Amino acid sequence: MKKEEKQVLINKYISEGLNFDEANYKLRTVIKQLKDMEDKFRKQNKSESYIQERFAREFEKLINR
Repeated sequence: MKKEEKQVLINKYISEGLNFDEANYKLRTVIKQLKDMEDKFRKQNKSESYIQERFAREFEKLINR
């Protein structure tokens, strides 16, 4: 996950009322989930473009929640 993407999520979580530590913990949890998803797709021999597309969709869902 890029630094800018992390910053967007941190700001979103803080605007939702979480303090910085809570937002940071939530971000770390989300990053782990996304990495697990990427690893699963790599084990299934999915293409990098497919993995990037799925990451983008999941990231969009996180922003719009």
